[in-house]
Amino acid sequence: KKGEFKNIQKGTSEIIIANNLLKFDFEINDEQLSLTNAHVKNKDLTANFSSIIKFSPFFRIYSDIEVKEISEEFFNKIDLNSLIFKNKALVKKLNIKNTIKYKSKKFELNLVDNFSSNLNLAYGRLTFQDKTLVPGGKNTCEGEINLIEEFPRLNFICKLRISNIKKFLKKFSIRKNFEKDNLSLYYEGSLNLISKKINFKEIALDNSPKNKKEDLKYFKDTFERILFDEDFFGIFKETKIKEFILEII
Repeated sequence: KKGEFKNIQKGTSEIIIANNLLKFDFEINDEQLSLTNAHVKNKDLTANFSSIIKFSPFFRIYSDIEVKEISEEFFNKIDLNSLIFKNKALVKKLNIKNTIKYKSKKFELNLVDNFSSNLNLAYGRLTFQDKTLVPGGKNTCEGEINLIEEFPRLNFICKLRISNIKKFLKKFSIRKNFEKDNLSLYYEGSLNLISKKINFKEIALDNSPKNKKEDLKYFKDTFERILFDEDFFGIFKETKIKEFILEII
C-alpha cells in the first residue's frame, strides 16, 4: 500500500569500540533508523540517548541525550580544531537537532547541579540555548556560531542570576560579605575559538548602565589571562572560575 515502509528490520545490538560500550535497540526502514534504549559508557562518560536518523528526503539526526556521569578528562580530550574546524566539508552537510540534559547526583560536590541545552546544526551554523543551575543561582545563555568560517566566532547573550550569594561563593571556598543576598549579571559578546580571544559588547550588573570601554577591556584582558589561556573547555574549570571571581570582586 502507498505510504507503507518496506524492508523493516528490528533488533538489539551491543558494540565495543576502543573501550567504548554501546548498546541499543534499533528499527530501520527505507526512510529512517531509530535507536531507542541506547546506552554508551566508557571511563569518562556514561549516557543514555535515543536518536532518529532520517535518510529521506534529507539526511537529518534528532537526538535526546541524558548524561549520567562525565569526567573533566572527557573535555580535556576534545580537540575542536581537529574534530570540527578541519572537517568543515562534513560539518556543512550535517543537519542535527540535539537536546542534552545532565543532573548531578545528590551527594556529588559538582559546580553544576543541573544542565540542559538545545543544539541545532544546519549548513555549518550552530545555534544553542543553555540553562545551567549552579549552587545558589542560574545561568542562561543563547547564541550561534558558523563553524565553516575561517575564524569561527561564537556569539553569546547570557544572564547570571544569583539568588544566594553566600551559597554561590561557598562553592568556591570564597568568604566575602555582600550587602545584598542576590545579584543579576547580563553579559553579551563573542569568542574567537581559534585565536582564543573574547570581546564583550555589554556587561551590566543589576540593570546598571552599560560599562565604559575601559571596563570592558579589563574584563576582556582578565578573562583571556585566567579563563581562556588553554582552550574553550578550559574556561569551565572550577579552579579557574574561582581565580576569575577573586580577581573581579
